[in-house]
Amino acid sequence: FYFHEDTGIFFPRVFYETYIVQLFGFHCTVKNCEYSLEGGKGEKTLNTLASLLSDHLRTSHRLTLCKLCVEHKRDFVSRLPRYSPSGLQKHLDSSIGHPNCKFCNKRFYDLELLHKHLNVEHYKCHVCENLDIPNQFFHNYDHLERHFDKFHFLCKHPNCKIARFVVFANELDYLHHQKILHDGGVVDSKIQLEFRVRRNN
Repeated sequence: FYFHEDTGIFFPRVFYETYIVQLFGFHCTVKNCEYSLEGGKGEKTLNTLASLLSDHLRTSHRLTLCKLCVEHKRDFVSRLPRYSPSGLQKHLDSSIGHPNCKFCNKRFYDLELLHKHLNVEHYKCHVCENLDIPNQFFHNYDHLERHFDKFHFLCKHPNCKIARFVVFANELDYLHHQKILHDGGVVDSKIQLEFRVRRNN
C-alpha cells in the first residue's frame, strides 16, 4: 500500500501508480505531448503547478485552463478541459460557465459566490426586496439613492440624507415619518387615497 498524505488514504501500490498518480498529476493531455508535473503538497504548490501547466499549454499548444475551475478545484486538474482562446470565452459565457459582476466586470465561479460579492461590495435595494422584487443591486450608494428617489419615497431632509437609507415603500409611511421626525415638514398633509369597490351583479 501507498499512503497519500494530501487525502490521508492508503492505496494499493499498483492501483496508485496506474490511476491515482495520473489523476492527481498535472499532465498536458495533448496527444503525443509528454509534459507532466507531479502533484505537490499544500495549496501554494498546487496553484504553482497549475500555473506552470497553463504556461506550457499556452506557449506550446495555444491552449489554456479555466483559472476559476482550477482555483475552486471542483474537479482534478488532470480532468479539466483544455480550451482554445475562443473555446474559453464560450465556456465563460455559457449557462454552465462563470457569472460576471456587471459593476466590476469580474467573473465568479458560480452564482453563490457572485451573490456573496454583490452583497458585500455593492448595494441592494431593501425596499424592492420587501416588495417581492428581489436582487435589485446597484454599483454604489449614489446609484442606489437615485433609484430610491425615482421609484420609492426618499426623505431628503439633511439629517436623513446623512443617515442614508431613509426611504419608504409608500406615501403614507413617508408622510408619517415627516410628521413625527421633521415637525410637519410636509406642506400638504392631506393624503389622496383612491378606492375601487366591486359590487356583485
